[in-house]
Amino acid sequence: MSGTKVMEERAARLARRLRLTAEGVDDFTELRVGLQRVLQEVVGFDAGAFGTVDPATVVHTSCVLTGFDVDPARERMLFEAEYLVDDVNKYAALARAETPAASLHGTTDGDRSRSSRFAMLASVGIADELRVMFRSQGAPWGSLSAYRLGDEPFTADDVALVASSSALVAELVRDHLVRRAASTPGSLADPPGVVVVGPAGSVEAMTGEAPRWLDAMTGADRLPAVVRSLVAASRTGASSSARVPLGDGSWLALHASRLKQEGSAADGSVAVVIERPRPAELSEVIVAAYGLTARERDITAAVARGLTTAQIATELGISGYTVQDHLKAIFAKVGVQTRGELNATLHFTHYEPRVEAAQLPGPYGWFLDHTGPAPA
Repeated sequence: MSGTKVMEERAARLARRLRLTAEGVDDFTELRVGLQRVLQEVVGFDAGAFGTVDPATVVHTSCVLTGFDVDPARERMLFEAEYLVDDVNKYAALARAETPAASLHGTTDGDRSRSSRFAMLASVGIADELRVMFRSQGAPWGSLSAYRLGDEPFTADDVALVASSSALVAELVRDHLVRRAASTPGSLADPPGVVVVGPAGSVEAMTGEAPRWLDAMTGADRLPAVVRSLVAASRTGASSSARVPLGDGSWLALHASRLKQEGSAADGSVAVVIERPRPAELSEVIVAAYGLTARERDITAAVARGLTTAQIATELGISGYTVQDHLKAIFAKVGVQTRGELNATLHFTHYEPRVEAAQLPGPYGWFLDHTGPAPA
């Protein structure tokens, strides 16, 4: 059997395990720990940090650490290095790289001292680091930093296998975030709805907004054909998605995934998320804090994602000189002098306090407006 075929089969087995692990999990921490455990068993590593990220800025919105005790001082040093120091395998770079995963050993051709953060990692016994960004349809939703403490570095096959899970894990994470947001009243404007369809094809449950979205698609109190089709497709084990046009020219996005494992009491139950498609964009909280204009918002988000001046100009359809003029205005408003300082300010001023307060990440990047007890 060829090496390519072997890798394809390993990736397929990994995907099946990841899907089964996510089925029926209601607790967000349990989901991330479970997904990380599968990757740990398949690839082999001693410790890891599984995070969610805001796709608009690639800034982390939550993190679950395994294998190490929480050390706020060390964590802050790592993030300062992430934003203020040149280095390899940065999260923003991996979020838009052709392959969304890389190891320090592989990127530095075995000379890991070429990484500015390696000395910090080595001080706690880490011999190699493998990072992967979990992204779907070009947007990153999470990350994993995996660490090996022994002498054996990660191999190219390890990197390829973890990279193969990128889209699936991103979809599992975002699907969970959307379902949590739909069941948290008042957390979002124009919130998504969730319909749970049982094995016999009947509706078992739905969140408050679901009837409105169903009615918008059918104009009657019945389950639309597109929902029934997605439910049938998802029962094969894979998630399924669709976009539906409405009469007013707008669209709805639907995503179905199994809720229960085979053999469980509710075998075959499927959750269908119904939502308005919306772009990931810089939070209104950040925009209001600095008085950014709409164009400055776009450029700030692009800088956070690691785009160059030329790339920003191409993406926004403006000249590089115009990008630079906007950057000068942004730096003045935020009180920074460099792109790295801008990104560090976004992280430490706006994201880190919310992560420390255990605010729940939202399905569109920013945090949910959650005023009750800290969610799991």
